[in-house]
Amino acid sequence: MPDKVIVRPAVPSDLSKICLLSADSFKTHHNVSKLHPYISKYPKDFLRGETYGCKAYFYSRGVHSFVLEVEDSGDRVGGGDVVEKVTGNRKKMIGYSMWGRIGRSEVGKRWRKQSILRG
Repeated sequence: MPDKVIVRPAVPSDLSKICLLSADSFKTHHNVSKLHPYISKYPKDFLRGETYGCKAYFYSRGVHSFVLEVEDSGDRVGGGDVVEKVTGNRKKMIGYSMWGRIGRSEVGKRWRKQSILRG
């Protein structure tokens, strides 16, 4: 078990890891095979598309992004079929969340004007 689980606001330097997590998570989704029929032949094209989409959404007005990290002193951490050794009190990003507020209320309008990056 991890020693610490941390949820924090995402920063631009997290984008490369977020994009890799996104591409890895969605590459086996049934709709991806319809939208990207040659994903097995051209996996870098899919990663490029995911990277573009993640960056565009990350910098969109009113989008709030968070990352989930585990900090571990050397125990095994992982979920499902993936188990990875984490050594030396390192932090490992294992998830992320990006969302934007919708709605026409005054509160919704304020949320859309603000984001973590823009305050």
